[in-house]
Amino acid sequence: MNRTVKFGLVAVVVLGVVAAPLAYRHRHSLHSLLHRIKNSLIGSGGGGSLGGSSAPVVKSLDIGGKKFTDVLGYPPYYLTVTQFDAVLFVTRLNNGGTNLFHVLNLKTGQEEQIPSIADFGRNIGSAGGGMRDYIERVAPGEVVVASESSTGWRVKSEYRLDLQAGIVDTRKVFYYDQNGQITNVYEGPGF
Repeated sequence: MNRTVKFGLVAVVVLGVVAAPLAYRHRHSLHSLLHRIKNSLIGSGGGGSLGGSSAPVVKSLDIGGKKFTDVLGYPPYYLTVTQFDAVLFVTRLNNGGTNLFHVLNLKTGQEEQIPSIADFGRNIGSAGGGMRDYIERVAPGEVVVASESSTGWRVKSEYRLDLQAGIVDTRKVFYYDQNGQITNVYEGPGF
C-alpha cells in the first residue's frame, strides 16, 4: 500500500472515531480534510481494506454517450435524479472497497465523481432480497442516497453527497424495531 493511501485510510478511521462529535462545529476543517482524503483515494488506484463488499459488478455501462466500467448493482444499474436531469450510479474504483459515485447530467454531459468507502451501489436495481439502494431526497447541490436492509432488523444508512464539494459529507444510520419505530440514530461524518 503506498503512503498516500495509508494517509487516506487512517484519516477516515480518525474521522469516524474522533471527529464525529465535532463535525458541525468544525465543518470547514472537516471539509478540508475530506477533500484531502478524496484526492488521495482518486490517485491511489489500489489497496485498502475498508468497506469491502461482494457487490455485483457489470463490466460496462453505456449511458449519456459515455462508457463506464466496473458498475455496481443490478439492471438498469442507475437511479434517476429527475431534479437535475441526471442519473446516479456507482463504479468500483479499486478492489479494496473504494467506490466512485457518478452523477451524470444527461442534457449537458457534465459529471460529478465522488470517491467513497460508503456501502452503497451494490443494491441499485435490486428487486427483493430485503436490501435496496435508492435516492432518499434531492436539494440544490446535494443528493441524499439511502441503503436499506430489512433482513432481520431493519437498518437504513443515509449518505449526503455534496455535489459542489465533491464529497460524501455526512452519514446517518437509523435502527428500527420490529414495529418499524426508530430505536437509535447514529450521525457522523461521511466517508
